[in-house]
Amino acid sequence: MKKILTLLLAVAMAATMLTGCAGQNANHGTAGENSTPQTEKKEKVVVACWGNQMLDSYTQYLCDLFPEVEFEFVLATNSTDYYRFRVDHDDMPDILTVRRFALKDAVLLMPYFGQTEKDNWYLTYPAFQIAASKKGMDDPEREKLILDILTAMVSQDGQEHITAGKNMVPYNKDVTLELLPELDNLKPYIEENKLYIRLASNDMFRISRDVVQMILNGEVQTAQEALTAFNNELAGEEPGTQIVAHIHTPYANEFTPEHGNQAASAVANTMRKLSGCDLVLLQGCYVASDIYAGDYFQKDLGYLAYNSGNPGLMELTGEQVYAFVETTLSLTDGRGAVCNDSTLYVSSGFEMDITKTDSGYTLNALTIDGKEMDRNKTYSFMAYGDVNWYLNLVTEKLGISEVDTTGPRMPEYLTQRLVEEGGQLEAPTDYIILR
Repeated sequence: MKKILTLLLAVAMAATMLTGCAGQNANHGTAGENSTPQTEKKEKVVVACWGNQMLDSYTQYLCDLFPEVEFEFVLATNSTDYYRFRVDHDDMPDILTVRRFALKDAVLLMPYFGQTEKDNWYLTYPAFQIAASKKGMDDPEREKLILDILTAMVSQDGQEHITAGKNMVPYNKDVTLELLPELDNLKPYIEENKLYIRLASNDMFRISRDVVQMILNGEVQTAQEALTAFNNELAGEEPGTQIVAHIHTPYANEFTPEHGNQAASAVANTMRKLSGCDLVLLQGCYVASDIYAGDYFQKDLGYLAYNSGNPGLMELTGEQVYAFVETTLSLTDGRGAVCNDSTLYVSSGFEMDITKTDSGYTLNALTIDGKEMDRNKTYSFMAYGDVNWYLNLVTEKLGISEVDTTGPRMPEYLTQRLVEEGGQLEAPTDYIILR
């Protein structure tokens, strides 16, 4: 990897992180991709987003700033080991993002007081890191494009979009973000550049925890024994590396106007089958990588799907399903908004006829097995997404009050089918017509 750029989160006050607003506008490519001749092909750039917070307005910001780029956004598990999984399949994204520590870890951020005032420093942890993979960087023009995108991601505008400009401290000297009043105590440390960073991997934390537990249990008696135990575990087999499943048929996690996203469709169809729902709707980018053929470790199954979504189970009439899909496509910001084809929704049990316009996407029709959906019939319906943002927003707008969000998440459905049942994913379907 090269050109690593980082931001750091200062304290645990970031409940409003990534809630900036930006509407969709004219940079959505050409309408009618499967009904009119295509214009000049755009340069494709795959960006792995560390969380669905980046869908609030950050992805739209990139689409607007680089209209010549066809971005493919995937929601990655917030772990550097996710990228190890992609490397193992020779399938690295062009741009990587990771948030090394969750907000719950931010309580560890604290001042370090020296013997005098000038010796005081403030401990910080990185919260937003980006990098470019070597993939495709041997082409000078593409390398320049990727580096231009990276620069934009941590520019003044970029950081304001990802943080609402108030709750993060930038490393870049040319970026100024207004801090929340609650963070005034940090200003002297920032002005004097007395912030120090602690970097550590998940392995270091896991093994440190295990060795401390050994000490508490009396299994090691001396510092040397503790160090030996640490080194032995570091060199040993990592937990979760036993083969638990085998996938026979690969599916691409890439949207095409002809077939939609086949990997996401296979997952959606599997969720519909296991849940017993009539209809399922989920955002395609919640599937985090291609579905590769071959053996899988348990932890690697978790990297196929973003792990923070929730199912919303409800009973809807066909008329309400129409309204649900129309409202979803009309969202211009928030975790669930559609900014380009890669963030379009995937349907299972029904098909969507959609037109791409200069201002977004509009719904033309919903069908079941090619016939128009019965607007008067009642269907069991699962919408999958962020329960506190997307699901709540759409159901409140439509006056839907009875929603069950306690069901299994996407990774649990994958484990049920592939591990517990020893089965395979349901075959994908051509669920969309994009005009």
